[in-house]
Amino acid sequence: MHLAYVARSYDGCLTQVKKVVRPWRSEGRERAFVRFETAPGEQAQMDWGHFGNWDGKRLYGFALTLGWSRMQYVEFTQRQDVESVLCLLSALSCNFFQILIFRAL
Repeated sequence: MHLAYVARSYDGCLTQVKKVVRPWRSEGRERAFVRFETAPGEQAQMDWGHFGNWDGKRLYGFALTLGWSRMQYVEFTQRQDVESVLCLLSALSCNFFQILIFRAL
């Protein structure tokens, strides 16, 4: 960085440049990801991923992660449209209901 400034006719020394830049370097040491906390049942995140081809058709992965418990649901499908999402969410609600009954027994 100092050499770039010298090329632009800066006549200060390297120590002065380091003194100015030092506070900026410490900013990068903060946590890269801050955990997003929510109450139970308040929020979920969903995403799609492409996993190549299967029998000549594209294979997609649907992932849903609950915000509070970080419980994950993953299912593979060959489409990623609104109809598929609604179908997957319907199946997901049935699966959670079955899990709750199983845990209660």
